[in-house]
Amino acid sequence: MRCIAMVSDTKYLPRAKALIGSVQSNSPNINICIAMINPSKEDVNDISSMGVRPFVIFKDLDNKPRGKIYKDQRQFSDLMSFCANYKIQFIHKLLNCETQNVKRLVMMDADSIVRKSLDELFDTLGDYDIMLKQRESVPDYQKMMAGIVCVNNTLASKDFFATASAQAYKIGMTEWFTDQTALYKAYQKCKNLRLHNLPRGYIDWEFKDESHIWVGKGGRKD
Repeated sequence: MRCIAMVSDTKYLPRAKALIGSVQSNSPNINICIAMINPSKEDVNDISSMGVRPFVIFKDLDNKPRGKIYKDQRQFSDLMSFCANYKIQFIHKLLNCETQNVKRLVMMDADSIVRKSLDELFDTLGDYDIMLKQRESVPDYQKMMAGIVCVNNTLASKDFFATASAQAYKIGMTEWFTDQTALYKAYQKCKNLRLHNLPRGYIDWEFKDESHIWVGKGGRKD
């Protein structure tokens, strides 16, 4: 099956619901999977009513902002960091879940919006193991962007995300940028990976009309 996946806590649920609605409007043939972190019963029922099966995860995490302020003047909590980083583990689980039978998946940040059909993206993904946006001349933790990660279920991608998942736990699941750091460290270890640079039209933080996916970035996440 073809799948779009996301991770959300209760605070981000309205954005996740908007993403789900945008997928259902523009790519209704694509299945949707969501990992819900510390949801209420009402949250689970709400998502289920949209025809989406939630994977429920409970973690004892502090949602109070940390003392450290990043350059865009936002403060992050352990819960926010965990939700961002858990995308790596969720991909790993979906690739190896026999009951889901996921052949190709696109993991998206919950504040993304799908604006056009993603059929061509999923078709193109069949030629690669992984597609994501890569950057040069930046620190290692920024070289592989984790906002949109496209994965073809192959032996190489399974090995890659097993490695990335282990790296994420080693770095720390509540540390900011663990997801991107883990992706880059896994890439350094997995040499036989068919990795393709994701076109900007599928990870557009400038909100251009012709783009297929709009994403939040920096201050635009708020």
